[in-house]
Parts: sequence; C-alpha cells; structure tokens
Amino acid sequence: MIATNLYQSVLLDPVLQRGADTIKIVSGYTSPGMCRRHIEDIVESEKRIKIELIVGMIPNDGLFEGDHIAFSDLMDNGHLGLPISCSYVCRRPGVHSKIYIWEQDGQPKEAFLGSANYSQGAFINGNSREVLEKCAPDEARKYFDAISADTIYCNNPDVENEIEINKIKKSSFKRPANTEFRGSTIIPMTTGEMSAEFVRLSLLDSKGKVPFTSGLNWGQRDKRDLNQAYIRVPADVMRMKFFPDRKEQFTVLTDDGKAIICVTAQPGTKGQPLDRYKAIHSSTNNSLLGEYFRYRLGLMSGAFVKTSDVTDYGRTDVTFYKIDPETYYMDFSV
Repeated sequence: MIATNLYQSVLLDPVLQRGADTIKIVSGYTSPGMCRRHIEDIVESEKRIKIELIVGMIPNDGLFEGDHIAFSDLMDNGHLGLPISCSYVCRRPGVHSKIYIWEQDGQPKEAFLGSANYSQGAFINGNSREVLEKCAPDEARKYFDAISADTIYCNNPDVENEIEINKIKKSSFKRPANTEFRGSTIIPMTTGEMSAEFVRLSLLDSKGKVPFTSGLNWGQRDKRDLNQAYIRVPADVMRMKFFPDRKEQFTVLTDDGKAIICVTAQPGTKGQPLDRYKAIHSSTNNSLLGEYFRYRLGLMSGAFVKTSDVTDYGRTDVTFYKIDPETYYMDFSV
C-alpha cells in the first residue's frame, strides 16, 4: 500500500523510471489543472505521455461549465504537444472509483487503485490523506474498458444533451456592492443556487492608476511579450488562502464564457513557501490573461492599457468567486 509520495510513485515513476507511455485513468473527480500540471512535470523530465481520462461522478453531480470548457480545449489542442483524451460517464450510477493504468506500446504494465482522485489536492498539496495500492494491470484495463462503454467524449457535439453542465445564470447574477471587497454570497446556477466565497481585486495601483510596467502592462518592456499581464493579490487576500498555492493550476471561468488556466505567482523573496504570492497570471503562457483584458477593453493585442481605458469601460476591479479549490469564476461585467 502506498500512503506517502503518491504523485512521484504513481504518476511519475512509471514513465520516468520504467518507460510507460500512456496512462488510462478513471477518477470520480478531477480537474483540467491536474492534467496540465501532470503533463508539464513529465515534459520537464524530457519524457512524453498520453493521458486517457474518464471523469466518473458527473451523472450524480454534473460538471461546472468552466471545467467543461477547459477539458474540451485540452482534448482539442492537447498541452505542450501531448494528447489528452477526456470522456464523461453519462449513465447512472456515477463512478466513484479511482484507478490508474500505465501502458507501454499498447500493453498494460502496471496499475493502481485506491482512494485518491486525480486532483492536485489528493496527489500534490496534501489536502487529504489518500492511499493507493498495486493491482492486476489486465484486470484494471478490463474495468477501464467496461466503464468506457458508458461515456461520451467531452468535445462531442451532443455532450450537453447527455450530461448536466452547471452554468452560472448571468441574467440574474449580481456582483457584490462596491463597498464589499470580500465575503460570501449566493450564486444562482442552472441547477439551483450555491454559496461561494468571493474577493474583489483592483486593476489599479495604490494611486488609482493602471501601472506602466506591471499589472495589465507587465509586458510593456523591452524583449517582453506586450500582452503579458497579472492581477495583483493583496497580502491580506493571500493570507486568507482564498487562492491555491503557487504551482497549483486552477480554472478561471469568465463572465463571458471563456476559461483560462491560471496560477498564483511572484513570491516576495526567493525561497519563500509556496503559499506566499503576490499575483495571478495565466499558466504556461502568461500573455493570455493580458490578451483577454485587452479584448474586453476593446484594445488591440499588445496595446498599452491606460487608466482611462479601464475607467471608460466602467469597472476598475474584478470579482473572483471560489467554486471549489481548483475552479473559480471571474466577473468583469459592468
């Protein structure tokens, strides 16, 4: 039984040490950020894998819209040049089991089953105590294939007719009053209502201006991508642990239906713990967030963002709502 160092033992060593090239996963719950983090750590070691993922508990709980958008993008485009296949269980009952099967040249070589969902909380940041143990690879592969018969690919045109995608009802959504910067509120969803913590983060500096070479204009310097941008996170919000630690990727669904994978970043000093950060930016390509805000502000790609661009738009802050530890909703509506 494996009770410690699960990430290295189960998700890295089979490919790094034993040459596996494909992992087939059944997991009750998971996230697009976990897929990206896993691939990035494999690529960093100059290896390649293919991920075939089945998300199991959707018949019981549905799926948040932001995760669905991000999973579909991963399946359509892969990540760092590596393919990702993602399918949803669409017939009741839901599948709560967690199983990990490593293959090499199409043959199952080793497999693990246990309590750990394919998530950063289970494998990386230690938010829960999990165990996995080895099982028979051929039997595990048969189980995966049996579950596959009750799934639909996440990018199938009919997927929204087969599963429940939980969307925020934007028509009745009201952002917190201007005097409130953090707290909790009720968000109307297509499947009912949910309570969510929120924080409001300013796009301006302490002088009430869009900074010249930081924030939305982080890339406005020599030899930088002009779209590079970040959102500043005040120290008091950082201490709330509202956002994940550095290196943990999370999905941000925007009020206009986009999904951006983000990370917290910028420790105050070198060597600070991962729970210390000053900013949020898009993962892998930190120009994506800047491109998004320029689009919303009606600016050309790479344009310098003036304070008047933000004030004329009608809003100088964004509100983040925490759906779960790896999924957030960002409101920039006016």
